[in-house]
Amino acid sequence: MKTEFGKAAEPDFSIVTARNNQEVELLRTAWQRLQWHPNADIDFYLTVLASRPEILRPHVIALGSNGDVKAMLIGRIEERALDFKVGYKTVLRPKARVLTIIYGGILGDASPGVCRILIKILMEALNKGEADMIAFSHVDINSPLLSFGKTLPNFLQRDYAIGVNAHLKINLTGTMEDFLRRVERNTRRICRKFEREEQVQVKCFSSVEDVKILCNDIEQIAKTTYHRGLGVGFVYNNENENILVLSAINGWLRGYVLYVGGRPCSFWLATLYKKTAHTGFTGYLPEYQHYKPGALLFLKMIEDFYRMPNLESVDLGFGDALYKRQYCDHSWEEVSFYIYSRSFRGLRLNIGRTVVGFIDLNLRRFVKNLKLEAKIKKIWRLSKAGKD
Repeated sequence: MKTEFGKAAEPDFSIVTARNNQEVELLRTAWQRLQWHPNADIDFYLTVLASRPEILRPHVIALGSNGDVKAMLIGRIEERALDFKVGYKTVLRPKARVLTIIYGGILGDASPGVCRILIKILMEALNKGEADMIAFSHVDINSPLLSFGKTLPNFLQRDYAIGVNAHLKINLTGTMEDFLRRVERNTRRICRKFEREEQVQVKCFSSVEDVKILCNDIEQIAKTTYHRGLGVGFVYNNENENILVLSAINGWLRGYVLYVGGRPCSFWLATLYKKTAHTGFTGYLPEYQHYKPGALLFLKMIEDFYRMPNLESVDLGFGDALYKRQYCDHSWEEVSFYIYSRSFRGLRLNIGRTVVGFIDLNLRRFVKNLKLEAKIKKIWRLSKAGKD
């Protein structure tokens, strides 16, 4: 692996960039010591790389001092279409070569000095033509990575359409009875009615042998949901199956499925990683929405988490939602943002994203001020439910 020194380097740091799987493997010991989120686990990362044809290669930066890796930044180079959206509607879909920095991808020392170096190294990669843009996924709003990502690029390279999103979490303190006090009385009543009136059964899948059954059952639900209509959510494909197998091998997998009369009705996927349960894909059959099957299964899942002595919290994942606000007791703000290359293509991408992003941000602000956000979301989701 080539050691690279440049303007971004400081005397105290050596810099290496891994650009293929063999070079990534040379960083395995340090990576495993520093990793903190399942999304940036080295084996999860390599599984995703092997599963997506649009990914061209790894792009992993390591900063070392005195022969020891102090910090890493986990990324990948991919050729893909970008979705520039107004609300749920894709307005522009340009293709670009993107250097994507994955969520949880800053490992080890994340101090201002280190983050400044990392942003400079990334910008050197842009200047060399390795990508048209850099995409950062859900960076903590207080991170110096965001601060330098907004100030170090020149005005033509900066992102001017940065939106803020909430990330919410549940701390598993107290007892399940304490947690239930956060649940609305009407929700508890409907859930009890559901269990009383229907043949309800909940199964938890966690083994490698369970994965195909789990995938088949939740695909029956997922294809009916609004998530599928929006082109997001769970899809039974090689990537998701491979990830679930990896999770099962490592003891991370918890796949919860609620059945009504033996028929799959609702599901939640979760990954147990370093004392935190990270919730993932979810969905329910629209025909049962009056029973709140998602809420019932969520409560069953949380009850199971409370029985696990090594779990300390539940990460509710990306995006805001009413149920998350109701249940969470800890939250912070995150932003996804871009840095664009100085090329004509980079400039064109920046202009397109800025125009669409400006419209989207102001429309969201307008809808929020009128208190119509929840109503519009509900109408849109209902219109997409059941469309495969």
